[in-house]
Amino acid sequence: MELLYTDRAFRDLLAYGIEGEHFNYYEDTILRTDAGAENYMMDNFVTGPAISASVVSASKDLLADKDQWEKVYEGYATAKESDTRGFSFDATSTEAEVAAMDAIWSTYFSELVTGTVDPDVTMKEIADLMNAAGFEKVREEAQRQLDEYTGK
Repeated sequence: MELLYTDRAFRDLLAYGIEGEHFNYYEDTILRTDAGAENYMMDNFVTGPAISASVVSASKDLLADKDQWEKVYEGYATAKESDTRGFSFDATSTEAEVAAMDAIWSTYFSELVTGTVDPDVTMKEIADLMNAAGFEKVREEAQRQLDEYTGK
């Protein structure tokens, strides 16, 4: 694990393949070769933290910022924390409505994600059913709790 987090060449090997075959270093970034782009498409997040790997450039003419991660972390120093951080909706008073809407969603989910139904028609049908099942009551309760949490 230490090697994964501390050795950029090792991290690049896992993420991008073999140097010279799947990728090449170019101006402190990675350029994928045709073989790498076609035959080595590891999901980068699976092989360790993105910050430990080199940044991939689109081409020699379109280079990525090799310091992108440092800039991201610099931005965190002045980031504003959301007023809703830590909020968690308590659905106790709306359990029946939430259960009904879960059942409605479960009924249509597979057809929607597989594209076997017209999403425009189906989403309107789902919305109508959820509204009838008490969506507005759940929304109002969630808003009430959020307002109480944030002091508004």
